[in-house]
Amino acid sequence: MDTIATPLQLVPPPSGRPPEINLATRDVAALADELAAYHALFAPTFARAEQRRGALCYLQGQLLDLERKTIEPLALALPDGDVQMLQQFIGQSPWDAARVLARHQEVVADTLGDAETGVLIVDGCDFPKQGAESVGVARQWCGALGKVATCQASVVACYASQHGYTLVDRRLYLPEKWFTADYAGRRARCGVPSEVTFRPKPELAGEIVAAARAPRAAVPLRHRRRGLREQHRPPGSGRRRRPGLSGRGPAHDARVDGTGDGRVTPPPRVPWRWRWGRWRQGCPRWPGRAT
Repeated sequence: MDTIATPLQLVPPPSGRPPEINLATRDVAALADELAAYHALFAPTFARAEQRRGALCYLQGQLLDLERKTIEPLALALPDGDVQMLQQFIGQSPWDAARVLARHQEVVADTLGDAETGVLIVDGCDFPKQGAESVGVARQWCGALGKVATCQASVVACYASQHGYTLVDRRLYLPEKWFTADYAGRRARCGVPSEVTFRPKPELAGEIVAAARAPRAAVPLRHRRRGLREQHRPPGSGRRRRPGLSGRGPAHDARVDGTGDGRVTPPPRVPWRWRWGRWRQGCPRWPGRAT
């Protein structure tokens, strides 16, 4: 009897599949109490009652099904939303973002922390952004679009363990041209401190890793002897080490590309990628990767 080989069933990544959890309206309504309890964990980080109210409104607004989640549409969509109050909370109210982030990392350590399986994943995060009023907006590589476009760029860190994963740190990336004389007015309007200088993304990533390895860091990490390693270098990237990313204790995998703009992205592990309007297999092709 002849055997007929069947083609391999390729499954798209999670972003290309329908959600596994379908929530009914009653389920969403029941989450309100959980959101209030989550907000209560951060209430001590805000000094004033107006700040605590603004933080809760902003959390609620981020979970709404809105096309644009800027301050005005977000506030108007809430039953007790106040546009002026929310604008003041985000843009003028003096609350300590570092203190909020530290509290978040403590919550992550309590719920997801695991010294045996915990790892830190550092990657670039770029998102389209237009206009001249937002800090760091420029024509640069945008990972969300897969091309050069007008966007904001950042470096983020995700903590992952056998219990789950979430974001734990972030750094905003300012393109080098933002520190030229032509951008002096925009830096002033956006409130960029005068002591801030240009820093490439690998340096920002190294700062995040160093903070995660500090003695008082909240999230526990699994350590390996080899530290950080760079792999999957595309043609033209060379074999140079990026400053701030070598010799780190916790295990990391990173890829540094050869475009010269300091992007740090993880090596490709999924054979399907979104390119030119549809899912394509094996695109792009990396050195040493099976075709």
